[in-house]
Amino acid sequence: MGLDDLAQVVARVRETARKHQALLSQNEVLTRYCLIDPLLRALGWDTTDPEQVRVEEGAGGGKADYVLLDGDGSYLVLIEAKRLAQKLPPVATTEVIKYAGFLLREGKAVKQLAITNGLLWEVNEYPSLSPLHKLDINDPKKRPQEAALELARALWRPLLYNPPPAPLVGSPPERTVTLLELHKLVRNGSPPPKAILFPDGKRQPIKWWKSLLTSVAEYLIAASPQSLKPPIMVPKGKTYLIHTQPVHPSGRQFTSPYQLGSLYLETFWDATTMVRMAVHLVGKAGRDPDQFRVELGP
Repeated sequence: MGLDDLAQVVARVRETARKHQALLSQNEVLTRYCLIDPLLRALGWDTTDPEQVRVEEGAGGGKADYVLLDGDGSYLVLIEAKRLAQKLPPVATTEVIKYAGFLLREGKAVKQLAITNGLLWEVNEYPSLSPLHKLDINDPKKRPQEAALELARALWRPLLYNPPPAPLVGSPPERTVTLLELHKLVRNGSPPPKAILFPDGKRQPIKWWKSLLTSVAEYLIAASPQSLKPPIMVPKGKTYLIHTQPVHPSGRQFTSPYQLGSLYLETFWDATTMVRMAVHLVGKAGRDPDQFRVELGP
C-alpha cells in the first residue's frame, strides 16, 4: 500500500472510533481488531504472516501485544495495545518494556517500543527510551493525509525492514545483470544488489534499495549537471520524483527526501519501484539503462 491507501485507512479508523467510541473504549481486543490491525496492514505489516507479525508474545513477566519482525527474524518493534480512550502510560511502566528487558538479557536486541490505543501512538528507541514519534492520528487540525504521513514515518514497513539474505527471485547464474534486467527480476522482499557498475567503470557498493536510486541520480548529475532538469515527474503519476523543493504538486511534502545539491529526490518507494525509478532517471538523462549493470549477491 502507498501513502494514499494509508490515508484512506486512517480516515476509516477515525470514523470507526467516532461511531463506536463507547464500545471500543471498554474493549481492548475490539480496539485492536477495528483500529490497530487495519493500520498495521496499511503500513505494510501482514498481520496474518507470523514471519512479519506475532501477537501475544511474552516472557520474564512482560508481554507484547504485537511483535514486528525483521527479515532475519530479529525484533524491530514491540507494541503494547490499550483500549480506545485509555490514556497511554509512561513507557517505563509498561508490560512491553519488561518483555524487552527479558529479550535483552537473552541476547536478543529490540530496536523500538510502541504504545497505542489506535488513535494515539508513541514510539521510543530501546533501550535508551528516547522518544522517536508521538502522534495523534485523530487530531482534527490534521487531514488524514498528514496523519498518514506521520504514521508512515514512524512504522512504515519498508523504512524499518531489512530483507533476509536470499538470492533474487528468478535471478540468472551470471554475477551481473543490466539495470533493465534487474527491473524484470526484482520482487518486493528481494535483497538489494551488492553494487552498481556505471558505464565509466566506477563501482558503487549498495547497502539498501534506496541507495541504488540515490547512487544512479548522483552519478547522472555528476556526469552531466544539466542531465536531470527539474521537475521530473513519476512515470504516469502526479507526483514529483525530482524537484527544486521537497514538495509535490499537491502541496504535500516529500515523504523521504534525499538532497542532491540544490535538488530533492523522493525515495519513498518499495524495491520494485526503486528500480523502476532508477531506470526512469537513466532514460530522462538520455542514457541507455543497459549500460548500467548491477552486481548480484552470492
